[in-house]
Amino acid sequence: MVERVCTAISRTAGSLKAICSADSELPCSDTISEWLFKYPAFSVLYWEAKQQQSSAYADYIAERVRNVDEDNPGAIAKANLELKFVQWQNARLAPKRWSEKTQTENTVIVKHEDRLKELE
Repeated sequence: MVERVCTAISRTAGSLKAICSADSELPCSDTISEWLFKYPAFSVLYWEAKQQQSSAYADYIAERVRNVDEDNPGAIAKANLELKFVQWQNARLAPKRWSEKTQTENTVIVKHEDRLKELE
């Protein structure tokens, strides 16, 4: 059952509740939530599946954005909102893969004497 739950999560861009509702053989989302606290080994597998799920979300949103009706401002706004949500969610599900990289600036410390020589 653990393998079935984790496979369903990793392949589906949807909430745990929606995934469980779509497959009558899966336990309800409340049961799975309880398992997360009760069984540490399951928790590890669950979060690995959630990281894999980030790819399913990316595929879903890419298709959604490609097929948006460009003449419908409401559809564009909704697709934009979905895109931002998936970006936010993926950055938390799989931060090494999806979070925005921040660049740090290298600074050089110059001694006061060297700086004074440059100014002369």
